[in-house]
Amino acid sequence: TGNSGADVKSPLWHIGSMGWDAWSRRAALAYCLVLSGVPACKERAGKGDTESHSVVPAASHVSQPKLAPKPTAASSGAPTPRPTASEASEPINPPEEVVLPSGWVLDELADVAPAGPATATMRGVVMVTRDNAVHFATYQPHATTAPAGESRVAALPLAAEQLVSLRRGPALLGSYAYWIDGKRLLRRLYAKAGELETLAEDARHSTRVAAPPELKPGEPALVAYVSGGSKIDSELKAHLWVEGSGTLDVSDEAASANSVAITRASTGLVVLSLEARTGMTPIHARGVSFEEKRPKLGEDLVVWVGGPVDPLTEIVGASGAHLRLGFVATNRTATEFGLATLNVGDKPRMGAQVRWVDYPNGLDPAPVATAQACGRPIVIFVRPTTAAVHALQELRLGFITADGVGDSFILARSRGFANVSIAGGAHGALVAYTADRRTWARALRCK
Repeated sequence: TGNSGADVKSPLWHIGSMGWDAWSRRAALAYCLVLSGVPACKERAGKGDTESHSVVPAASHVSQPKLAPKPTAASSGAPTPRPTASEASEPINPPEEVVLPSGWVLDELADVAPAGPATATMRGVVMVTRDNAVHFATYQPHATTAPAGESRVAALPLAAEQLVSLRRGPALLGSYAYWIDGKRLLRRLYAKAGELETLAEDARHSTRVAAPPELKPGEPALVAYVSGGSKIDSELKAHLWVEGSGTLDVSDEAASANSVAITRASTGLVVLSLEARTGMTPIHARGVSFEEKRPKLGEDLVVWVGGPVDPLTEIVGASGAHLRLGFVATNRTATEFGLATLNVGDKPRMGAQVRWVDYPNGLDPAPVATAQACGRPIVIFVRPTTAAVHALQELRLGFITADGVGDSFILARSRGFANVSIAGGAHGALVAYTADRRTWARALRCK
């Protein structure tokens, strides 16, 4: 059995011989059960996968709060009060004996807002509300030589009712946040006011948008997303939206896609896609190069084939010196689960080398995120602390090497993590995640 949140009584596991229709229903159920009793489940159960909004919400302001004491119900209008200890406690801090490597400092937790779609940048945390407004919680890092202290991330005066608790966080590229609402691929400036833009109207509801870690000169803005029809059994494809060129179908004619990621190669970018089939999971890689800002797609290659995946399994990309990687937390065998690191190569090829980090038990969702921090590639991932059913989960920081994920260290513990993200820079990183009905942030610094 696996672990899938604090109050989940029947952990969701292998897809086995399920068809797409049954798989989708279990995915929706699993998503609602991660943190039981949250408003997101009520919304999703009522609207379903066919939801489409025909009216674009009016442009709204971007919230950039000043650093101040955390808001109260009296001071901020009508935000939901912080849960009591009987309702939800703060994620459990790492035990005192667990420390980061020499030269690294872990600052304290910052309570940003109620649980909601959030993504970290080195400037702060970006959140998206139900009305597609973007709110930005600013971050002021300490000096690299300062001792551990407060993670100086501003609190956002948001009510729980304004947020879809378990919606995936937006992709961030340049000054924009990108996300899916209904069937629309949307974007909006996040650090200042801006109009809401609809980029495509063929997206799959509740899927994640992927952006490259950065753009090089001559590359237009672009994001990958999962497209799909209005029916629950419609075929899903990996699409690429490119500014100035519109959308491109990245999936081969015979392939489908349930999750997408983007990583960097020496000749451009590589789009990775996870295809959940009955009994197996092909991982596709397709290069993207540019000629006068026009995209040119390479060959669609299957670089690895894994076993059946869980409903909320996603693929995540990463790159570093001579490393072009994909990460999937999935079933290793019928009785084993772990984090697979796929070395797809600078030029994608079949038969990618795979390294594993074993988990004590299965987990769905099993969030993973990557970044470059302090000159090295890093990964954060969630796994159960023990093999016991309903065991606490731990968020770990791992250092990526040519042999996969090396040593890892505990950043936080919780009864269940929904979303995790990490942004890195020359002097540290900022982690944002959703757990225990709240959105949290935590700073890492390297000396």
